[in-house]
Amino acid sequence: MEDIPDRENLEVMSRIDIQKLCKDNNIKANMRTDEMINVLCDLVNGKDVPHSQHRAAASA
Repeated sequence: MEDIPDRENLEVMSRIDIQKLCKDNNIKANMRTDEMINVLCDLVNGKDVPHSQHRAAASA
């Protein structure tokens, strides 16, 4: 898991950078930006991320 900045810093980041953070943390990156920020903050705070917001595992 890549280090995730706090909400204040996430909110000033570009969408592309937020999407990269999501992908690096196995979270879907095709949600609205504010939704991605909420999920990343939940992850930092130790809350469970709903399975529907996880990225599908790559097929081998």
